[in-house]
Amino acid sequence: MTFDLAADPALAAAIGVAREQVSSLHAALAASGLVAWTAGNISARVPADGGDLMVIKPSGVAYADLTAESMVVCGLDGTPLDGAYQPSSDTAAHAYVY
Repeated sequence: MTFDLAADPALAAAIGVAREQVSSLHAALAASGLVAWTAGNISARVPADGGDLMVIKPSGVAYADLTAESMVVCGLDGTPLDGAYQPSSDTAAHAYVY
């Protein structure tokens, strides 16, 4: 699966919103004491023509270091499509739910 964010501004905007939301929710988990170390993940499904996408926490990155930009965009098969990190080790479980 490939996608061109420059050619699809609506998809780029949806991914940007999902990255912000997922990042903010991870910060809330940490602030509430609901997670420890790097364990625990939130994701968001992003509908897209040609196959839905998912935004998920990167693997092994501490909660204090998470930003919207560090969130990983991947296909529902778990293939990373955008982001500097690998997706969470829980990606397959999230994709199964979606």
